[in-house]
Amino acid sequence: MIVENANNQNSKQIRVLERLLENITSRYASANGGVNRALYLLENLEKRLTAEIRGLFTEDQLKAILDANNGTLISEPFWGSQRAMVIQMQDGDEYDQLGKKWGVSIEAICNKINKLSPAAFLYFHEEIYRFWNEPPAYGSPSPSITSFIEKYTSHGYDTPNE
Repeated sequence: MIVENANNQNSKQIRVLERLLENITSRYASANGGVNRALYLLENLEKRLTAEIRGLFTEDQLKAILDANNGTLISEPFWGSQRAMVIQMQDGDEYDQLGKKWGVSIEAICNKINKLSPAAFLYFHEEIYRFWNEPPAYGSPSPSITSFIEKYTSHGYDTPNE
């Protein structure tokens, strides 16, 4: 299904999975309005979930998380699975000594991962995927670790308005 921007001067077309479009049209009077509301919601959730995660991990912990997920296929059924991420971190420590490499406790990282709300973890997991796989996000295939670190450490961003 193709969804078009309502403004003809700036019209864009995108392909949307039929099941997602059906979900939108079951919730909103128009597909256009629904897609725009969903994107607005995503934009605002991103701000709030980033604020929830920001400052939880140290810089070196974030580097270890990214390192453990370099080359990892993040797809269903593992997408959004805190358990899968914890196992990934533990394997990275066992086989690649990530804790020693980054000077961090993998157990402490795993505890923090498990303490994230499901929504915050789902968002964070997607950010890790975007870091390694989506050029517009952080510059993949040679992503900017500095941008990722700045986004998730306690400096550089304001908390969104409540």
